[in-house]
Amino acid sequence: MEIEKISLVEHIVNKNYNNNIKTPKVTVVTITYNLVKNKREDFFRQCVNSVYNQTYKNIEHVIIDGASDDGTLELIKEVAPNSKVFSEPDKGIYDAFNKGIMKAQGEYIAFLNSDDYYTDEYSIEESIKYLTVSDADFSYSKAYFVDSKNNLKQCFVPNIELFFVRMPFCHQTMIAKKQALLDVNMFDLAYKSASDYELILKLMLNGATCVEIPRTVANFRYGGVSIEQSEYSTDECRQILKKYFGKFLPDKTAIDNFLKQLLIPKGIINTIAESRTDKNFLKRVYDFLSENSKELGQYWLVNEAHTLIKAPRKVKFFFIPIFEILENSNYAKFYLFKYINIFSVIRDKYDLHFQILNLNIFSIRRRINEKAFYIFNIPIIKIY
Repeated sequence: MEIEKISLVEHIVNKNYNNNIKTPKVTVVTITYNLVKNKREDFFRQCVNSVYNQTYKNIEHVIIDGASDDGTLELIKEVAPNSKVFSEPDKGIYDAFNKGIMKAQGEYIAFLNSDDYYTDEYSIEESIKYLTVSDADFSYSKAYFVDSKNNLKQCFVPNIELFFVRMPFCHQTMIAKKQALLDVNMFDLAYKSASDYELILKLMLNGATCVEIPRTVANFRYGGVSIEQSEYSTDECRQILKKYFGKFLPDKTAIDNFLKQLLIPKGIINTIAESRTDKNFLKRVYDFLSENSKELGQYWLVNEAHTLIKAPRKVKFFFIPIFEILENSNYAKFYLFKYINIFSVIRDKYDLHFQILNLNIFSIRRRINEKAFYIFNIPIIKIY
């Protein structure tokens, strides 16, 4: 059923997009600092190549460098000759992201860290299809965590309905309208590790709309600030929750119950309902809670909210078109793997003629409701 829903959505999106093709400029912002010293050159090459190889052509790549002094600028010149590069001291990754937003000329902005990369060449094209047809303010998707050898480690499955509890998706998969980011004053520099979560929280409470892309847009490399400083990042999340929902989370215990056990005070849902959050999305939140939670007095206890799924170390997912059928009023042709004609039916007023590989078959209609089949030239293969 879920696959059928996704297929229907894809059909609607493709139909509307093809009827009204729009190609707004997308700015991909990548931040760098002393890549050579930290031995990140190969990861950076993979990142840039994944941007340059996109099928979507209206892309601007902006690199914000934090005044590297180890040969990184020479590396950028070699690897990313078509990118716009700005190098000056900054106050950290979120300050660099904000500079990228201000420098961007695109209507939409994506953030791709120098260690990360787009899953395939269609990531931006498919995202823009959904964004332009839905007119959403930002898009997101699932992402894979990869190690230094590009082995798949885990899949981050988005839970956008729980945006008020935790980071609902990897920011590397997000493409957002520049104006939506400006409307919420971009990233808050008060946070060094969790400002991306705070940004999503601001966007949603400010009424931003979103759309999920039914594919894996980007791969995220283990070792980012949020992972290396997980406890520090968790503490910043506590501060953010206190800032927005302090009335219902009076102390650290209440916040930890909220974060780690998903024990959600109903007052927080009321706060969200009173914000500018899209009302259709608010219904999704209520539906999610009613299906996946238990009511405990003034609390919702969420009992199912998967965000990480274990994956084998080496996995590649792909689809092979097994059959293709070409048909009109006079014939039907069946192809294996789109190229091998394994079965044909040729119709005329009285007869049906069949060909199955090199089996020749035809039918004579003796009566309107009767068919007689004859088979000729059956091949015999004998192996010695």
